[in-house]
Amino acid sequence: MFFRKNVSFIFPESILINNKEYAIEVSFSNKKSSSVNVKDGVLVFKLSSKLSEKNKRDHFESLLERIKKKVSNIAPNNSVSFREIFEKKKFEFSGIIFNIILHEKRITKLKDTTFYVDSNLSLEIIEKKLEKLLLKHFSKNLIDYVYYINSQTYNFPIKNVMIKNVSSKWGHCTHDNTILINLKLLNASKEVLEYVIYHELSHVIHKNHSYVFWNEVSKFCPNYKELRNLLKKNPPSLFTLIQE
Repeated sequence: MFFRKNVSFIFPESILINNKEYAIEVSFSNKKSSSVNVKDGVLVFKLSSKLSEKNKRDHFESLLERIKKKVSNIAPNNSVSFREIFEKKKFEFSGIIFNIILHEKRITKLKDTTFYVDSNLSLEIIEKKLEKLLLKHFSKNLIDYVYYINSQTYNFPIKNVMIKNVSSKWGHCTHDNTILINLKLLNASKEVLEYVIYHELSHVIHKNHSYVFWNEVSKFCPNYKELRNLLKKNPPSLFTLIQE
């Protein structure tokens, strides 16, 4: 393991988890909270600069333990970097095979099943632009599907439905009953997608994970335990690599 010095204490530059090496990046911000995420095989830590030197170290170690548990639950063969996708110039999403074509025009667009990408852009920006185009293209149908599932089952009062690509959760229900569904779930099976929808709809009535909450979920998803474990063991990614 290699180290680098930052401020008055040392952060590791990499760590092995399940025999896979993950690089570590640490940055500081003026926010009060600290966070960690996984992106393309890198553990990205964002620590609050308002913390004392000791607390920075404690926060880092606490976040490291948390992300190690999360990464350990991710199936290794599901982990694919956007670089691999970009090199293939094609990927699968929601059962559809999309192609990537580079051009010299200063525009990135989706036409039918082809992404036309400005060749002057960096890999990181291209990834973000493709993500936005997928959100724009698929969000309406997924939002409509959530409303349809609700109308055919619980018929709970929903304020709004949002589709996002987030790394921390598959779904969420806010205090005012806005439902969030992760775009990546369109790369999961229909049963898994519906389980998450049932799960979040049940939170409209029960803002916890109590017995009565799970009883609510089971009314229309009796095999929720099996589907929850399936999602945990085989989490979908946004870009699915096509094996040739």
